[in-house]
Amino acid sequence: MKKSVSTLTKCKLKYEKHTPTSENNYDSYIMELITKQEEEKTKSLIESYIIKDEDTNKYIGLCSFRLLPSELNAVVLDISISEQDVNKKYMYYKHILDNLPNLKFNNKNIHKVIIEIKDNDIDYDLAYNSGFTFDHNLFLKNKDQVKNKVYSKTNPKLPQKSVALLKVNNHNLVFFSFDEKIEAQNNFLNKCLEEKDTSNYAYQVKYPTSDTFAKYLVMDLDIGEYIGLAILKLAIYERGKVPMPMSVYYAVLKEYRNRGYAKAILRDMVNMLFDNNICDKVNLEISSGNNASLNAAKRMGFENDHINFEIFQEEGYDYIPMSLYKSKTYSNKKRM
Repeated sequence: MKKSVSTLTKCKLKYEKHTPTSENNYDSYIMELITKQEEEKTKSLIESYIIKDEDTNKYIGLCSFRLLPSELNAVVLDISISEQDVNKKYMYYKHILDNLPNLKFNNKNIHKVIIEIKDNDIDYDLAYNSGFTFDHNLFLKNKDQVKNKVYSKTNPKLPQKSVALLKVNNHNLVFFSFDEKIEAQNNFLNKCLEEKDTSNYAYQVKYPTSDTFAKYLVMDLDIGEYIGLAILKLAIYERGKVPMPMSVYYAVLKEYRNRGYAKAILRDMVNMLFDNNICDKVNLEISSGNNASLNAAKRMGFENDHINFEIFQEEGYDYIPMSLYKSKTYSNKKRM
């Protein structure tokens, strides 16, 4: 349905940030939304807000922001409203779309806020009047997962430029997303699966988990061969941070080791993440006793991550967590 925005009565909404320990007196609808969200435990969830109509002093819905791995520097805004009256619902949506994205646009790393309108009472005019436009490319890219029309709004505080994830080409290394239709990639993955030190990485490339952000086969163009694997994952122990820290995992096939490839892969991945403002912190998990990888990480500026180390000890993991902060050590200087 179409409605003139000028005829809408303005409302006053309050957005209360929700945490698992928040005290509440919510009604059954709000509690149902919270329970569903907690049961799903989506690793990409950043934060949630309970929406309150201050004119009626009633809670009317829940909004949440989550990461979208397929779209750089982007967050998805999910909206659930309990109001059945079409006019009021329209008014609530308008207030949310006008105001809530600004909470994320204050963060210079957020380039785009995305919405997927699922309510038949809400139409394109509402999204358009709030600064959103239909995101055709995003819809095509995610058409298997997206059932409704997708709209996006770009951060007005940032220069409007596209950011490509695969702009990494230092030392003739190129990072390719896995395509099962490419025979050479399948052959390389099968070789990695047969090796003890690379089998786990190859399995994660073929069968990514829900916290996988991106996965690559790494080729050296000088020899025209795939030489290793690289995986990016959301840092599951540091949820709620924006941008969420990234964990980097990488491996080199045995026949290509001791040629500096491991260092080059790590350096290129770190540069790509920091150059494109995807995150401000990169994490590594290095096996205890792997002094070569440990020293290489330290030479690149990685330091022991004492917070994650305590978590790893409690979980019984035999890894040393290392981290590198963009703000502390990067300073727009490429690593050697």
